[in-house]
Amino acid sequence: MIAESTYSVADIAHRWGCQDKHVLRLIASGELHAVNVALRPDGKRPRWRIGSAALDDFEQRRANGPQEKQPKMPRRKRLASEVIEFF
Repeated sequence: MIAESTYSVADIAHRWGCQDKHVLRLIASGELHAVNVALRPDGKRPRWRIGSAALDDFEQRRANGPQEKQPKMPRRKRLASEVIEFF
C-alpha cells in the first residue's frame, strides 16, 4: 500500500497564498476534508492533516473552467424623438 502524503494547515495556506484561518474555516464548514491527529482528542488544540486526495478533490471542485463568452447586445439607436436640440 502506498502511503498518501498529507499537508498541514500552514502548508496549504502557503500554497494558496492565504491565512491559516481561511483554511480552518473551510475545514470547519466541511468543504475541505481533514483528519485531527492531535494526541488529545478533546478538541482544545486540534492538529489537522489534509490528505493529497482530499486536497486534489477540493481544488478540482473549486477550479475555474473556461468561461463562455456572453453574446454582445446590439447597440440601441436613438429615435428622432429622443434627440434634443439646444440650438
